Amino acid sequence: MAIWSELGAVAMCLPAWFLAGRLAQQVKLPLITGYLIAGAVSGPSLLQLFRSNGLASLGFVDHACLGVIALAAGAELRVSELKKTKRQVGQCCQSYCCTQYS
Repeated sequence: MAIWSELGAVAMCLPAWFLAGRLAQQVKLPLITGYLIAGAVSGPSLLQLFRSNGLASLGFVDHACLGVIALAAGAELRVSELKKTKRQVGQCCQSYCCTQYS
């Protein structure tokens, strides 16, 4: 039964999260940044709009949200921008791989 109350809370927060994304765009930040900040603020750590045990029952929503975040991040990538910074991107990827897998 807890899953329905948590889903209701998520549904009520969706417009605010959408607005946070739009506000992030107004200050020249990516849309995804607003979504992530809004999610972190409304979570159990700060505003406590959601309980930790209730969030555990929403694992499928977590995966769906990660998919949406990945799509939003991919939609904001510009190949022309990546070509300009390919050396820096390559160095970041290389340093990540070296630190994670060594």
